[in-house]
Amino acid sequence: MAENRTIKGVGLIALLTLLPLAVNHVIFTASGFPALYCWFSPALGSLYMEWGIVLLYAVSAFVALKLFRGQMYPALGGVVVIIGIIELPNLAEHAFRLGGTCG
Repeated sequence: MAENRTIKGVGLIALLTLLPLAVNHVIFTASGFPALYCWFSPALGSLYMEWGIVLLYAVSAFVALKLFRGQMYPALGGVVVIIGIIELPNLAEHAFRLGGTCG
């Protein structure tokens, strides 16, 4: 019978993901100002513009390598990661901006 195993660190990853979202939501609800979005979007936007392309090429090379080896499932996982990299700015804007403005 198959044994159920848990992935270690999932709780910490969930906490580190949801904590900034919750803090930003509380600040936005109290003041109407999306603080984390306004404070961190210039720095993170330039970081994404510089390293996002490099990461996109690396994952694309991984997908090509897996397809040449005939390993379809890792290649499909790589395609999902590529879509995630491309959609990351839109996701961050919707999650942190919350309809507010920085001006």
